[in-house]
Amino acid sequence: MRTQRAARAPIVRAVVVVTLLLHGCGYTLVGRGKSTLPDHITSIAIPLFTNQTLEPELEKDITSAVRQQFIRDGRLKVVDKARATAVMEGRLENYVLDPLAFDRSDRVTQYRVVIGVHVTVRDLVKNKVLLDQDFSAREEFEVTAAIGSREAAKVTSRQVASRELAGQLLNLILEGF
Repeated sequence: MRTQRAARAPIVRAVVVVTLLLHGCGYTLVGRGKSTLPDHITSIAIPLFTNQTLEPELEKDITSAVRQQFIRDGRLKVVDKARATAVMEGRLENYVLDPLAFDRSDRVTQYRVVIGVHVTVRDLVKNKVLLDQDFSAREEFEVTAAIGSREAAKVTSRQVASRELAGQLLNLILEGF
């Protein structure tokens, strides 16, 4: 009995060490660090971005992705403009869908979507512009000959590019990079 216990001791120690290492490794910046914004900025309004492109409903995808990114992060509370200490306004300026690859029948098999947006963030307490900058995100996607494949892939790539843009905005506004 004692030899079995002694034989299991290194295994038990190894399991404990591996468990501690797995729980302790990795890191995250999401919602953890101090924001580079002034201390009085505690909330942000993110009204629906304006859409100057010909791509319908794009403003909804981008605005939703940006709001969700800030909500997930948690350092600024997303509120309506009347209660906000800052406001982020966005203007979608370009949407480009470029073919990248073709099959032997000259059908497009891969596209790249590029979304460009101009964003302004204003401090509503001190009436000061904190950010006034252009951003862009791109995503490539493949399509098959199946009916609906192109449209489904296009929608998915728009969503991915929207999340990428939202991440860029969050990082720049809250982390300064």
